[in-house]
Amino acid sequence: MQNVAYSLFETQLGWCGLAWNEPESSLILLQLPEATPALTEAKIVQNCRARKVSTPLSAISWVISRISRHLMGDLQDFLDIPIDIERMGLFAQYVYAAARTVQAGQTMTYGELAKAINRPKACRAVGQALGRNPLPLIIPCHRILAAGNRPGGFSAYGGPAIKAQLLAIEGVFLPKNSYLQKK
Repeated sequence: MQNVAYSLFETQLGWCGLAWNEPESSLILLQLPEATPALTEAKIVQNCRARKVSTPLSAISWVISRISRHLMGDLQDFLDIPIDIERMGLFAQYVYAAARTVQAGQTMTYGELAKAINRPKACRAVGQALGRNPLPLIIPCHRILAAGNRPGGFSAYGGPAIKAQLLAIEGVFLPKNSYLQKK
């Protein structure tokens, strides 16, 4: 039986939380900041049965460091980080695998992602799968935009404003009129 652990950590955006399976250190949840650290922690507890650890395994500390650096503008490629998304449906797994290939500073629309997984009419389903993404940043759902390069939705606290902030960290700017501009 796998043990699930989690830890909170402070970033430029606020307090995030990370949950992982032990002993293999595969990630199962990255919680972006809520209004308070207590609310961030409550979301983690609500979404997975986990025990809190104050000193994570070295592999997890390394991931936390990379997430923190990314949010400070030292962009990271998270493709090498092991994730566990087996509990998600097969369609969502395809969506997440395709989304992981979109690099920092690049974007794709829901429609383009649907085509990339050979489901060109599944734009809405792609958006719904991304809305349930348990590992934002690691599975970079913020890089997937609505038609016309509008921000679309974002399930994290702060919604599309946080999506725009994450994109800005990566050099992609979404002005108030919602049309994409590259730096």
